[in-house]
Amino acid sequence: MKTAIQLQAEINVSLKKMDYPLAIVLEGRDGAGKTGAIRQATEYLPFSKYKIIHSRKPSMTAMAQWLTYWTYQLPTTAGEIYFFDRSWYSRALCQRLNGWATDTQVDNFLNSVEDWEANQIVRKNVRILKFWLSITEETQQVRLTSRIGCPLRGWKFSKNDANALKTYDEMTICKSDVMASSSDWTEIDFDDKEAGQLEMLNWILTFIKWRD
Repeated sequence: MKTAIQLQAEINVSLKKMDYPLAIVLEGRDGAGKTGAIRQATEYLPFSKYKIIHSRKPSMTAMAQWLTYWTYQLPTTAGEIYFFDRSWYSRALCQRLNGWATDTQVDNFLNSVEDWEANQIVRKNVRILKFWLSITEETQQVRLTSRIGCPLRGWKFSKNDANALKTYDEMTICKSDVMASSSDWTEIDFDDKEAGQLEMLNWILTFIKWRD
């Protein structure tokens, strides 16, 4: 396996030939390492070539028109990468897990997301690369509880984290439903963050080069 710097350098070179916008989706359990993985992936990218879309509490309007809202969050410029720290899939994952979306909203999403993505590919020429960062229940317990009382990371522990510690099996069901309703997911073992980040960088590079 190449080093992170080698992979990042090759990604930068390949970006010069990329004639489409790329959306990179990172999903996974709380504590999986999504934010750190994006930080690694963007460390040496030109600022003009990427944007990070962070997970935030959506407005009532966004909740009511979920996929329409995300249509306007996708990249539109060739050679540009948007990284999604959680994405439209949060409807069927954390929203479902925490009871923020109704069963009808979740079902409608799962039934329509595949067609929506295909439509974005055709209309906007955007490509979508989707990663699930996988961790064991033991790893999640260690990572989330280590935030409690930590002067540097204590702010990251929230009510959602506390709920995640109790709902590992429920999230497994949510994940299974997402995988059954949408294709082209790449699952990466992130129990070892460094190894997981290298694998993710390699997948990104391979994806871009394959479409040169």
